Amino acid sequence: MDINEFISLATRSDRPVSFRHRWRLLRIFKYLYGGDVVLWVDHALGGGTSVYSQAQFRKIRKNARLVRLQYLLATDKFVITLPNKFRDCKLKFDNLASVYDFCAQLKLVQIVVNSVVAWRDVAGALDFVTKLKNNSKNKPYVVCNNHDFFVVCPSYNLLNCDGDFCNLKYPGGCQKCWRAKVIDPHDNINAMFHNVCPSVRGWRTLWGNFLGNVCDCVVVFSRSSRDLILRTYPELEHKLVVIPHTVPRLGRVKVASHSGINIAFIGQIGIHKGSLILREMCDYLVEHPDVPVQIYALGYLTDGAPVPKNLVQTGPYKVSELSKLIRKHRIDVVFISSICPETFSYTTSEAMSMNVPVVCYNIGAPAERVAEYNRGLVLDHIAPVENMYEIINFVENMRNAKGM
Repeated sequence: MDINEFISLATRSDRPVSFRHRWRLLRIFKYLYGGDVVLWVDHALGGGTSVYSQAQFRKIRKNARLVRLQYLLATDKFVITLPNKFRDCKLKFDNLASVYDFCAQLKLVQIVVNSVVAWRDVAGALDFVTKLKNNSKNKPYVVCNNHDFFVVCPSYNLLNCDGDFCNLKYPGGCQKCWRAKVIDPHDNINAMFHNVCPSVRGWRTLWGNFLGNVCDCVVVFSRSSRDLILRTYPELEHKLVVIPHTVPRLGRVKVASHSGINIAFIGQIGIHKGSLILREMCDYLVEHPDVPVQIYALGYLTDGAPVPKNLVQTGPYKVSELSKLIRKHRIDVVFISSICPETFSYTTSEAMSMNVPVVCYNIGAPAERVAEYNRGLVLDHIAPVENMYEIINFVENMRNAKGM
């Protein structure tokens, strides 16, 4: 690609550009084609996956140029950005073939498949990466990060068609579950996911070939995630690497003594994060006002239903503000109420770093760490009212033993 072709691509026009604009595009051109490049393949959904991306971009900056490729579901377009250098530069493409022609000319040293959740053509995305690796002189090192379980099932949090954690099994088989699974309340999005994966067996063949034959490294963020993926792809044992996220320590929080028990749910609390559990507890407390418990959402509910009147909901917060919220509302215990296997759980680590008691279900990465935490409780089964009384007993026992 020469500079004139690049300018046409960048401006999506053959019209002349100003000298100043041309000079800037020339600098971008030299940046892209002047050294080693890491291609970061990503979704555009935000959330914790994007927070991780931004943290990794700062590390990549020291050693290579960074090119981020995202698929925009709303417009059915692909966009390339340069987060570490020219942040307002956006190169838009109509199809992956055009993206390939562009990327094939870069000096690729690494390709990171960070997430392709909500890509309309997942098989095409994996084929795109495969061709880039096989046809490049540099044979770039390919990494696949697993922020969820998309490589195992398109129901990427492993909630089955009944809304429960499947644990990789379902009466009648995975295909029966997938046929009945509603992955999104919007019919067009739900249809897209089912078009992407007509067959669970075919899905696992697709990903198994990619992870086994194309990827050099498969990254997970907890031992529990490693174990779940190995149950599906036992042949990956030599490639799977556990790299826990880095979470800043927030410092120990001392909560002033008080009567009653304050239970906090943290973050954006949707159905898979346990919003229905929170709601059932709140409903029970309305009917049983003598139970000395107040439920807090340090964050907010995202399941679309009205907020319970007896819930104290603080709204969005910065991580740096969390210790202040714990202290202000005299939180006795944090309840990590996810009903699906978290691959890491930032909120669990944040709560533990403040020395706050933490309760979770025996599912996924939180249970892995809470079980080893001297102020932690792992619940064996999901039963909201019963769980609330277990939490009450846990807090009272800690108060009696050590004081809180």
